[in-house]
Amino acid sequence: MSTDKSKQQNSSQVDKHLHLQEISEVKELRKKFLVITEISDPLTREYQFALLEKEAEKVGLSTETYRRLYETYICNHKFIPQYPPKWWILKEWVEWGSKFPKAVLFKKILITALEKGVIISLIFAVFKYYWEAPQREKQANFQTLQVWLMVNSAIEQKATGVSIIIGLEHLNKNGEMLRDLKLDGFDLSGINFQNAQLANASFKGSILECKREKECSNFKKANLYQSNFYDAHLSKIDFRETNLIDANLQKAYLEQAKFQNAYLYEANLEEAELKGAKFQGADLEKTNLKDAIMCGDVFDQATSSKKYICANFIGAKNLTAEQVKSAKNWEKACYDRELRIKLNLPPENPDYCQN
Repeated sequence: MSTDKSKQQNSSQVDKHLHLQEISEVKELRKKFLVITEISDPLTREYQFALLEKEAEKVGLSTETYRRLYETYICNHKFIPQYPPKWWILKEWVEWGSKFPKAVLFKKILITALEKGVIISLIFAVFKYYWEAPQREKQANFQTLQVWLMVNSAIEQKATGVSIIIGLEHLNKNGEMLRDLKLDGFDLSGINFQNAQLANASFKGSILECKREKECSNFKKANLYQSNFYDAHLSKIDFRETNLIDANLQKAYLEQAKFQNAYLYEANLEEAELKGAKFQGADLEKTNLKDAIMCGDVFDQATSSKKYICANFIGAKNLTAEQVKSAKNWEKACYDRELRIKLNLPPENPDYCQN
């Protein structure tokens, strides 16, 4: 009995030793496989694997068995995809990063980036950007000053509007305040003043129409508080969402102008031509419409003939019957149903109001 028991103990110790030996070999395999997976270049990775296969043959492992073990290993341990050859293109890096499996640790990305000098280059670029910031700001201020001098000189000499347009658009794009500008009598057709700060600016008698069919003057979302457009030509101008509070548009030619969602509190549109102008959503509280021309014939380029159009106030805010009746030929313009009833007009608008 004691002999059998001794044999069992010896057998158990041998099994335990073999088990420990197997674990040790597996650990060794893991180390070798880890070295391979850390290599980002596919050609280098395959070459290193071929060397390990030769070592495996020396200990009795076939090439197929060794590769199968490696495939088992990478099922839970994905390697880093090859870095972008065009490293200077951001899109390439985005696509490269999208190929990373979720299991890959940030450390691997960091190591690969360091290997390729990406992080060092990035740090250098950021440092250079901030180091040169004061110089860039100084240069930008100098350029802005030069543009201002050019614009002021052009205005004083009554130069053509083209040079003024280029200069003013540049200043507006750079966020310059353009208040109190005096641009009376200039042809600035097609100018882009979107979001411009033009409080107290004067455009008396100026032409601000369309340079081409679809290149009309744009003042969308601009601040035109107390600005002066007396007797200005503003057909098809874009005043959408614009601040025109207390602005002077007396006798202005505003055929087919866009006033949607504009603010016209106490604005003066006396004797202005409003044929085809659109006021949907505009705030017309205390807006002066005395003797404004609401309807009339205009030339339609599409049909090469005249057509009759009217101002459209459907959806306008704070517009009263008294304001409307102070205008000319107001009866044929377009209004909300409630206002039409107050004006003693038929509840339904004419068909041309649907355009």
